[in-house]
Amino acid sequence: MELVLMRKRRVFMAIVLLGSAVAFTAGLVGASRVWADKRFYKDSDQPGYWWGKDPIEEKPEVPQKKEPVTEAKKPEEKRRIPKLSDYTMQQIWDMYPDDFRALMDDFQKKAVQQPTEENVKEYYTMVDMARRKAVAFMNVQQLVLQKNPELSLARDDSYLSPAKDATHKLEQEVKARVEAAHDDYALIYFYQDSCPYCEAQTGIMQFMVSMRHWNVQSVNITQRPELAAKFNVTVTPTTLLIKKGVDDYLTMATGVITLADLDDAIYSGMRLMEGEIKPEQNGMREYQRGGGLDPLAPLNRR
Repeated sequence: MELVLMRKRRVFMAIVLLGSAVAFTAGLVGASRVWADKRFYKDSDQPGYWWGKDPIEEKPEVPQKKEPVTEAKKPEEKRRIPKLSDYTMQQIWDMYPDDFRALMDDFQKKAVQQPTEENVKEYYTMVDMARRKAVAFMNVQQLVLQKNPELSLARDDSYLSPAKDATHKLEQEVKARVEAAHDDYALIYFYQDSCPYCEAQTGIMQFMVSMRHWNVQSVNITQRPELAAKFNVTVTPTTLLIKKGVDDYLTMATGVITLADLDDAIYSGMRLMEGEIKPEQNGMREYQRGGGLDPLAPLNRR
C-alpha cells in the first residue's frame, strides 16, 4: 500500500514539474517574441502595414502674420522759388529751350502766388527775353532762306504775282485734262433719299455730266446696299473715281464737294493712278515739283 502511494506521489510530482517547465518555457517564448517584435518594428527600414511606411501626417503651415511694412516717407522736395538775380542775362539767353520754358513757368507761378510788383516784373523780363529770342530766330531764318532759296516757299506762294499767273494757268490745265479724260475715267456717286446733303451734291454731279462730259453712275445705297458694301461706303454723299480696266478706285470726297475742288481731286487722282506722282506727293501740282511743296525733292537731289 505504501509502495502504491509513493508511486502516485512520484507521478504527481512529475506532472507538477512538467507543467512548471512547460509554463516557464512558454513564458520565455512569449517574452522573446514580444521583444523580437518590438525590436523588428523599431529597427526595420520598412515599418508599418504591408511593409510600407506609415504615412506621416503633415501639419499645415500656419501662415505667419506679417508685420505691415511702413515705407519711410520721402522728404518733400523743396519747391524752387527762382530769383532773377541768380542768373545773368547771358545765362538765360543760352539756356536750352526746355529749361528756359521751365524757368519762365516758375517765375509766372511765383508772380501769381505773390503778385508783387517785383515778382511780376521778373516774369515779364523772362517774357521779353523769349520774345527777343523769337525775333532773333526769325531774322536768322530770313537770312538762311535768302542764301538757300531751295528751302523757301516764296516761289510757290500763290499770293505773289508770278505764282498767281502760274496758278491761273494750272486751273486751265486741270479743267482741260479732266475734260479730256472722260473716256477713260468715270465717277460713282453714292447717295440716299434721306440724306440732306445729297441734293446739293446731285446738282454738282449734273455739272460734271453737262460741263465735263463725264460718266457719273449714281447709286442709291438704300436700293443697292450690296454696292455700298463692296466699296465700303457708309456715309453719303460719297464720290469715287474709277478707271476703265482697273479694279482699284480712289475716294474723291465724303460729303459735299464743290465743282472746282472735285476737278482738283480728280486731277490728283488721275496723276496718282497713272504713276506720275507718288502718294507722298498727292495734291502737288506739276509746277511745284522740285520746290518747297514737293516733299520728295530733297531725295532727288544729287
